[in-house]
Amino acid sequence: APAWQTADGQDVTGLRSASTLVITTLPKANVLGDLTVAPNPFTPNGDGINDEAQIAFSLFKVAEPRPVVLRIFTLVGDTVRRLEQQLTGGPQSFAWDGRDDDGDLVPPGLYLCQIEASTDALDKRHRKTRVVGVVY
Repeated sequence: APAWQTADGQDVTGLRSASTLVITTLPKANVLGDLTVAPNPFTPNGDGINDEAQIAFSLFKVAEPRPVVLRIFTLVGDTVRRLEQQLTGGPQSFAWDGRDDDGDLVPPGLYLCQIEASTDALDKRHRKTRVVGVVY
């Protein structure tokens, strides 16, 4: 239900005759936007061509540096890689070289790439996920 606020005196606006003002807000914007992985699939075989996947996204509603985490999962949900940066709003990116947290190349296949961030208000965490392919 809209929040109503009365107005004293004349009409609230000249556009429409009324004695009340209804204030609405825009729908909640996402904190994370435009998540892309390129190239996808990528080939971390050391030949210098498509050896890294660039995970790019936009970060909104973050004016002070906040932790943003990239996690790479297998399709069964096992975490193979975790990267974290302190970021503020704007265009951002992480690079994944196809290695797990121990520095070993992951087997070829499909993986889930997930970005997690929180707003300045720290009200909740926001996540976006994409599929990324690793081939040799």
